[in-house]
Amino acid sequence: MTNNHTARNTPAGLSGLASLTEQVLQMMPLAVLALDKQGILQLVNPEAARLLGRTADELQGQALAQVVPASFPAELQLALQEAIQSSGSVTGQFFLSDFQQWIEMSTATTPTQLLVFWHDITRLIKQQNHPQVPAPQHEPHSAVEAQTSEALLSAAEQAAQAGSYEVDLANMTFRFSGGMFLLFGEEPQSFVPNLAYVNARSHPEDAAAIQQILDQAILNRTPYYYRRRIYRSDGQQRTLEAHGNVLYGPSAEPVKLLGTVHDVTERDRAEAELHSANRTIQRMLHGSPAAICLLEARRDEQTGAIIDFVFRGVNRAAQILNQKSEAELLGHGLLEFFPGVREVLFERYVQVVETGDSWRSEQRYSGEHYLDRWFDVSAVKNEDGIILTFLDITAQKQTESQLQQANAWLTVLLDTGQTQIGYYQAVRDEAGQLVDFTVDTVNSAIIGITSKINTPHIRLTQVLPGIKEHPSWQHIIQVMETGEPQRHEEYYDFPDVKGWFDIAYHRLEDGFFSQSFETTSRKQVEQELVKNLALLQQSEEIAQIGSWEYEVPTGAFRWSAGMYRLFGLPLNTPVTPSTYQEKVIEEDVPVAEQLVRCLIQGTGSVEETLRIRVDGQVKTLRIKAHPLHDEHGQLTRILGIDLDISQVKQLEAENLHLRLQQQQRLFDAVLEAQEVERKRIAESLHNGVGQLLYATKLRLDQLRLYFPQKPVAPALVAARREADQLLAEAISQTRALSHELMPTVLKEFGLATAVQDICRHLSSPSLQLHGHVVLDTALPPNMELALYRMTQELAQNIVKHAEGATEASLEVETTPGFVLLRAADNGLGFIDDLAASSGLGLRSIRDRVQLLGGTMEINSAPASGSYVRIRLPLPGTTSS
Repeated sequence: MTNNHTARNTPAGLSGLASLTEQVLQMMPLAVLALDKQGILQLVNPEAARLLGRTADELQGQALAQVVPASFPAELQLALQEAIQSSGSVTGQFFLSDFQQWIEMSTATTPTQLLVFWHDITRLIKQQNHPQVPAPQHEPHSAVEAQTSEALLSAAEQAAQAGSYEVDLANMTFRFSGGMFLLFGEEPQSFVPNLAYVNARSHPEDAAAIQQILDQAILNRTPYYYRRRIYRSDGQQRTLEAHGNVLYGPSAEPVKLLGTVHDVTERDRAEAELHSANRTIQRMLHGSPAAICLLEARRDEQTGAIIDFVFRGVNRAAQILNQKSEAELLGHGLLEFFPGVREVLFERYVQVVETGDSWRSEQRYSGEHYLDRWFDVSAVKNEDGIILTFLDITAQKQTESQLQQANAWLTVLLDTGQTQIGYYQAVRDEAGQLVDFTVDTVNSAIIGITSKINTPHIRLTQVLPGIKEHPSWQHIIQVMETGEPQRHEEYYDFPDVKGWFDIAYHRLEDGFFSQSFETTSRKQVEQELVKNLALLQQSEEIAQIGSWEYEVPTGAFRWSAGMYRLFGLPLNTPVTPSTYQEKVIEEDVPVAEQLVRCLIQGTGSVEETLRIRVDGQVKTLRIKAHPLHDEHGQLTRILGIDLDISQVKQLEAENLHLRLQQQQRLFDAVLEAQEVERKRIAESLHNGVGQLLYATKLRLDQLRLYFPQKPVAPALVAARREADQLLAEAISQTRALSHELMPTVLKEFGLATAVQDICRHLSSPSLQLHGHVVLDTALPPNMELALYRMTQELAQNIVKHAEGATEASLEVETTPGFVLLRAADNGLGFIDDLAASSGLGLRSIRDRVQLLGGTMEINSAPASGSYVRIRLPLPGTTSS
């Protein structure tokens, strides 16, 4: 039977299958059903149509619950209903009396579909009920038919992401279907499966647990089920779900395991994501401070008009505000519990449902347990109902009322005080640049100075002509640009305003707020004091010094102008001892804390060095303080001086940098001289000594040719053979020494290849050296050469001195700012004083490390081997 609707009605989850797969579904003996999430049949293959007793065309588009035969067992009908309603896998075995057939059901889900599989297990059940393992019977099918059946089964398993297996318990041999190989990420029949392979590809926690499940199934003679996490060949982890049965022999002994397996990874992932999303939504709803209610409209059966709203869901805040639990609210009407809503809000809610327009407002409500409360209420249409959100803003409204009252009191206070207070709104040009200010609000104290300022919309430049050339204009501009308040004493010499004023500026929105009071009389008294302080201030500025005074009884802290300059603060900015803690850099916080404790507790003299950060720059201050006592010996004041020694510290740092540069140049010169000498010696060895040795060996070989027939004494033969061996060894060592002295492999192939070359040449059957180089940053040639020489020396030391070692490693890697060289072996270790040895090898390494500004660490433990760690700063950095 052919389903003619398959192609045009294939569900979304199967739309990508080729026509061959569709033919397989039609011809396979396995019953397959595809349903949407509402239980509507979208695909029925012929085997499934046969069991349901209708044609595929008749079943297409029908609800499964309406076409299931009444003769189907009730357990099967319940299992189908459960599969439609849940996202999990549903399995089971059922007997179809009309067909005298046992089926095993399994399901798989996609985001939009449910797949149901019915597998005929009648023969399996009969074998279980009659524990006989019959001899194989040859079915009257041709080889072509068998191959076609196998291909159809494989395609079906691939479409369902399924497989099956059989285990012969007598010899523990496995047989996998093609789908099982694919589940493991392998090509079918590409290997012979066995228990060791399955366990090796399984999660370590699963193998033992699954074995216990199988043992229990064999013991209890029951079907089994388990989940196994496996790793495919590409490293991907998958989750497999298996269902199976145990077959028994004539003597009731377990003979075989038969099982089917499905890949449920995507299903598990979808379930986890859905669960996570649900939890997130629940946390959002229950964590919201606003009350949220889901209300469904209740309508009059005759007119259809909305007569109430029924609670369908509430969050935690709604339960608290309504003083009722979710169970008490759900299913009940809004007006049933809150009849006062009808007079205030009900019509608004109805309007939202009928028009679809959202609504939000602040509403005052008194009713039920709410006594004179304010709420921010919003309603949004949701199908035939609303999502209602309301937040108690009573406290906010009360605060607004108190603020209005406070503003009224402030107005009275401003108009009766002597301080001149005003607010000035910025006037900007088309480019957004400040050009002037409009007088917005002033109090009576300012009007008393100049009545012109009370003119509506008058500008500041009209009240104070020439103010843009006055210093106060720059102060105002700085306040507007930075937002930092400022306070200054300034002299005004304008037509209507003359005298000294103490003025504070604060930015407020796009304008500034000023407070001022006249200080002309006080200023005249201070003029003489200013003259006396001018010399001190000039001295402080030249010497980068600031002075201060701390009154111990009152805690008053006064700074000179030099102190404000050192700390980058506006003059007369209020300061306290904690100002040191506010400006200090993180590393010197303990010093600042100790200084502040000394001042507050009055412990006596102070002498500290402290670094502070001013305008992004670090300053170093030398602080000295001296205590003053009264006639009774009580500490009353502490006088102090802060000296900026940043330039001294900078000179010291530059001097250190210069020494380091000189040291680097010295190292480069020494290294270059060494390499030149090494190259000269290497060439002499290769072209001089090496050639002489090779010529000597040739001459000895020629002597043997001159006297081929004459008898030679055995002692002479032995001496000649020994001479040949010694000359060959001398030539070999000469070549090796020449190669070590002149490392061409480093120049031609780089440090990584050179280190590997060292390990390869020095390795032996009894000692294997392994090299590993990871360079994230290109190294200068002189550093690469130094590292090569140190690696070469360390490798030779391991070969010569690592007693009992079989493995050794040489590693070079870069880290931020440094390059690391590590050498380690697994030998017997060395005596304690070897690390301090004055041997030529270690001494040359120490000299190189010192010239490069690095550090070297040597350590060993008995029977644990030895290691050497060298840490060198990269160019442009210094060692810590």
